[in-house]
Amino acid sequence: MICKELRRKLEKISESSKIIDHGKTLALTCILKKEFYGDVEKILRETLHRDNCEIIVNNIKDGTIFDSGEKYIVIVKGIFYEFYDYDKKSCAFIRLYHLKLDEKEWLALYVDENIDCIWWKG
Repeated sequence: MICKELRRKLEKISESSKIIDHGKTLALTCILKKEFYGDVEKILRETLHRDNCEIIVNNIKDGTIFDSGEKYIVIVKGIFYEFYDYDKKSCAFIRLYHLKLDEKEWLALYVDENIDCIWWKG
């Protein structure tokens, strides 16, 4: 499972991490110092590079998070992966953001994993 594997690989550099496990779906959140962006991106590439899978990579040059219609957090940069594992019939959506709120900056890694993906049903 991608969520558990990434949490294990990032545990030494994460300030905090949490997995929500609902059986066939998992969600991972990791908060890290902004200085680790390159390290996290490398770990993501190495973890997702597998035989018999599809990876879609989207680079984010900037953005904004709105909360209840109000501008809340600035996305300085980021990367978004769609990951489809053909052997395990699973998929994951992985977002790494460099975020800024006022003078505070940090990284947030969010992973949503479906280990019984409907793409291979029917």
